[in-house]
Amino acid sequence: MDYKCLTCGSAHGEPTDNSSENWYWRIVENGRIGPFCSEVCSKEFRLVAEAAFSLTEWERLHFLKWRVLNGELHDPRRDSTQLAS
Repeated sequence: MDYKCLTCGSAHGEPTDNSSENWYWRIVENGRIGPFCSEVCSKEFRLVAEAAFSLTEWERLHFLKWRVLNGELHDPRRDSTQLAS
């Protein structure tokens, strides 16, 4: 089967650790994404153009939101609303 790299469009994959495969693939939840001609192209590929949060960053922001909503952290917006009324 003829492959074309999803990042750069190259039709020539580089040798990988697997001697029967010249293309790189990224494993995802429901299968794999690829092909990529090199490890560099594999790492550069994004499914969306927007910058994505890492799971660690998302968890940190989610926890901070939870703490604010539960009154564990000071939310200056709440104070200014109370002063204005």
